[in-house]
Amino acid sequence: MLKFKDGRDEGAVRASLARLSQAAGLELVYLRPMAGQAHVLRFPAAATPAQVEEALRALQALPEVEYAELDQRVTRP
Repeated sequence: MLKFKDGRDEGAVRASLARLSQAAGLELVYLRPMAGQAHVLRFPAAATPAQVEEALRALQALPEVEYAELDQRVTRP
């Protein structure tokens, strides 16, 4: 999940994909918008966990990004 500080809509995020991919060092694909002006992007299937973590750190470091984190299901026992 990725959220921009300026609350970008889907079109603006899609327009930013090349820059985001360059910053992440991986080709990102737009999947869908989420509640709260967040967006789900997909990493390449071949990306290793270490590459994903490094990409998330790089995205979080961008001044326009409020947060970048994995979109994971949370299960409770």
